[in-house]
Amino acid sequence: MKNFYSTLSSERPDGGLEKRPFSRAFTILGILLLMGILSVKVAFGQTSAISTPNVVAAQNVNAGSTNNVLIQFQVAVTSGPVNINSITVTTSGNYQAADIPTNGVRLFYGGTTTTWASTMTQLSTKSSSSTGTGETFAFTGLTQSLPTGNNHFFIVASFASGATAGRTINVNAVANTSIIFSAGTKSGSVTAGGTQIITSISVTENVLPQYMQGLNGTTTNRLPYC
Repeated sequence: MKNFYSTLSSERPDGGLEKRPFSRAFTILGILLLMGILSVKVAFGQTSAISTPNVVAAQNVNAGSTNNVLIQFQVAVTSGPVNINSITVTTSGNYQAADIPTNGVRLFYGGTTTTWASTMTQLSTKSSSSTGTGETFAFTGLTQSLPTGNNHFFIVASFASGATAGRTINVNAVANTSIIFSAGTKSGSVTAGGTQIITSISVTENVLPQYMQGLNGTTTNRLPYC
């Protein structure tokens, strides 16, 4: 024990030596070590469970429409908060870049809300470069903090008014290796979204016969009397 409590020497202002017990240094080191251990325990106990409570259904989407949900998923966090750093998804379908306007693919964070809303936090936007065989969208540089509990994310797409009817798009299943967090362990995956089929907006015009009595305020187009 004598060696453990050996002393350190430091020079005093008067030129003499001041002896300080090693135990003080060990006390400080012990506190720092304890803090480090606690930090490791928190990181080790933090988990992010990824799932898809609400799978996006296959459906028709209108050319010119906005914020069509392609995929949504949930991250259940324990021992939060933890940051989400990036999400990478791939798409399928024969849609092409011209069918989606610039920055027409967007990632939103909805907190505990399970249905997409325009008031949600937009995290990132992407533009399409597809030539008709799908593509990869990497939403990187994210800093969204996720508290303990359920956190919901949505990827939506807008379609150009001149988008070609009949073309399709969907987001494929996402492995948890494609979703990066700042700490902890992760599990689960995201189920693929249903196929979205682009349709044209058709307007049916009902034209009434002009030959209605008094329709235009003149007698020219009045129906003949029987």
